[in-house]
Amino acid sequence: MQQKRQAGCDPALSAATEFQDMIAKLTRRLSVHPCQVIVHKRPPRFGPIFAERMLTESESLRRDLTVIHEFTDVEAAHRARIAAKRLRYVVELLSKLGDDADAIIDTLKSLQDALGDLHDVHVFLFEVEAAEVNEAVRPGLLRIARRLHERGALAYARIERDWLNDAGALFFDRVREQAAGIARRPPDRNEMQNT
Repeated sequence: MQQKRQAGCDPALSAATEFQDMIAKLTRRLSVHPCQVIVHKRPPRFGPIFAERMLTESESLRRDLTVIHEFTDVEAAHRARIAAKRLRYVVELLSKLGDDADAIIDTLKSLQDALGDLHDVHVFLFEVEAAEVNEAVRPGLLRIARRLHERGALAYARIERDWLNDAGALFFDRVREQAAGIARRPPDRNEMQNT
């Protein structure tokens, strides 16, 4: 082992000496490295970016609606309500640019209202069921619970009729058309100045 180490030591020292002589030359050559920079002819435009966001939020809402199957799907209905709100906020940002934006916003508000009714029913039913009351009050609470169920059933029926089982397909087609129209719009003056 000592012979191998001694035999390897001389070449290593020799290489280190040669490297010492090359340091100045390598430093000059490696301090700057030429490379080609890819320059986009045009930076991304706001319209296509915004349209992409609209489509993303729309797909999120569609997905959330597909997991609502009955009146008692509390969490799924709540997620769909939040998704509808996010999509509405995105559409509202550029409502003046789209021909159908106001109608889409109104439709989303209607969906939010129905999902909000369903959410309220779930919250109130939970409170009624959790209430500890004496026997004299129980019949009143049962009537309240029955009315809440009726209200929830109506809200769910409206959601089911207009949105579930792909009933909202036309709405989602309108959102896609709206997004496509915004993506195709020519850049405005501010975008042109930044290019």
